[in-house]
Amino acid sequence: MSAKLWVDKYRPNTLDELTYHTDLSNLLKRLGESGDIPHLLFYGPSGAGKKTRVLALLHTIFGANVSKVKCEVRSFKAGTTTAEITVLQSNSHIDMTPSDVGFRDRVVVQQIIKEIGSSKNPDGRNFKAIILNQADYLSDEAQAALRRTLEKYTATTRLILIANSLCRIIAPIRSRCLGIRVSAPTENEIKQVLNIIALQENLTLPTILETRIVANCNRNLRRAIMILQSIYIQHSKLPPDASVPLPEWEKYLKEITTNILEEQSPKSLKIVRGKLYEVLASCIPATTIFIVLTREIMCRIDPKLKPWVLSESAKYELVMKNGSKPIIHLEAFIARFMSGYKDFMQGIPLS
Repeated sequence: MSAKLWVDKYRPNTLDELTYHTDLSNLLKRLGESGDIPHLLFYGPSGAGKKTRVLALLHTIFGANVSKVKCEVRSFKAGTTTAEITVLQSNSHIDMTPSDVGFRDRVVVQQIIKEIGSSKNPDGRNFKAIILNQADYLSDEAQAALRRTLEKYTATTRLILIANSLCRIIAPIRSRCLGIRVSAPTENEIKQVLNIIALQENLTLPTILETRIVANCNRNLRRAIMILQSIYIQHSKLPPDASVPLPEWEKYLKEITTNILEEQSPKSLKIVRGKLYEVLASCIPATTIFIVLTREIMCRIDPKLKPWVLSESAKYELVMKNGSKPIIHLEAFIARFMSGYKDFMQGIPLS
């Protein structure tokens, strides 16, 4: 049994290998074949195929050598501290996630762009590409620094931002990039990919299992493929009656939701806070926790309460973006929900 993840093993390398969003693939192909590209901002939901399309575009521009990357841990001086970040780098591009270093992301962004912008591409191109993952998690200071640095090194660098949401990207950056939306694949498109992978692995994917996987992946292709592989690892085949496994952190958030709805008290809030700390310690992004918690709560409450919950969740998530400790804002949202939910159940109008 191959130890390689199927999401990596069967990731398309070229734009021609992509099986959905063909109009977008054709647009990217024209851009790549022109030999030059503007700064790009790919956005869309998780698992839609943004990163795959970025790498396929770079393959069109720079050729197969773009796949020959080395992994390095780079260190950057940030005041009295040092920020360390893992990067993937080829002769033609660098791939990194500056938000991993928290509030020191500004220093990383500035120094990387300055370094790449001052060097020549040995492959003969006029520019190198800089991929910034999770660009919507960059601090406002990092985004402002990014804008200023870009203006200086436009001739030698092309920035490719990857984000789930545009609303967290400052307007000056959005206006300097060509926005490319990658929407989530349809259920039929996900089924097509799953069947291609099953065929390559000499497996038969039962229709009933295929439908169950698609129903539980939230149109996230990466998640669907990982569910398929986890079922195969567990059973050494794809039985039609196999259950769809949930990630442990998601099971834990379901448990937290149950705690919230069963008892609204300071004691319950303290228990929930401790559990949220554990989820955050597992490197689950706070924004993802907000989304999943809100979704779980929405599935279990009176429809009359849903607009209020959505409004409160959005408000606290927005405030969290400008804060430094996500746990404070997650706890504040849950405390607010507990108070409102208790009032609602007692017939007291929501304030």
